[in-house]
Amino acid sequence: HIGFDTAVGELLPAFIRYDCVTRTVHCLDPLENVLDPQPAAAFGDDWNEQLTDDDDAKIAGYFSAVASLAEVLDLVIFRVGGRDTEITLGTGTGRSVRFEVPRKSLISAVEWEIFDDLLIGNFMKTTLMGPWPTGTLRPDFTAHLAKYADNGRAFTMEDVDRYRSEYRRRGPMDQMQYELRRGYARRLRSLARLVRARVSPSSRLGRAGHAAYARARR
Repeated sequence: HIGFDTAVGELLPAFIRYDCVTRTVHCLDPLENVLDPQPAAAFGDDWNEQLTDDDDAKIAGYFSAVASLAEVLDLVIFRVGGRDTEITLGTGTGRSVRFEVPRKSLISAVEWEIFDDLLIGNFMKTTLMGPWPTGTLRPDFTAHLAKYADNGRAFTMEDVDRYRSEYRRRGPMDQMQYELRRGYARRLRSLARLVRARVSPSSRLGRAGHAAYARARR
């Protein structure tokens, strides 16, 4: 409710049942969900544990095998237990990324070749350095490592070209529609980030922009 503009409407409380016909509100008053947070170490993720020499070799082998990453990224840095491990992939992009992550989860993702699980887990601290056009790991890093390599087994740019060609061969119209929609969505997200950086979301202009963005996405 903080910052809500009451001039545009009434903000109802949380945890209610609302009858749209009678416009009545019934408070549900749920019991408080009392949590007992456990330390990450209880599940094997000790943030102070450092990588071993064997771990360094596994990580370097995993990333070096994805040759297509060198086209979009120069350097990957893993900060584990306060120590940095660097993997040089290419030159010329000016882009690098640093991941701060506990050893067990990182090595599990590398051994099972499921790096996307780390990306969607939302506990790994990620720092982008250099010119990342979208301001995120998507589409370049995420696509080449998690989608093309881990899932599609396409490791080189030639593999990726064949991978994409197979999609176009199986469904040319679907693929064309997807590419058009993806390009439109990318430009829309870039515009939205630009506006959000300059306009307060609680302002009248910010709310109008949010509504317009939602309509455009639909």
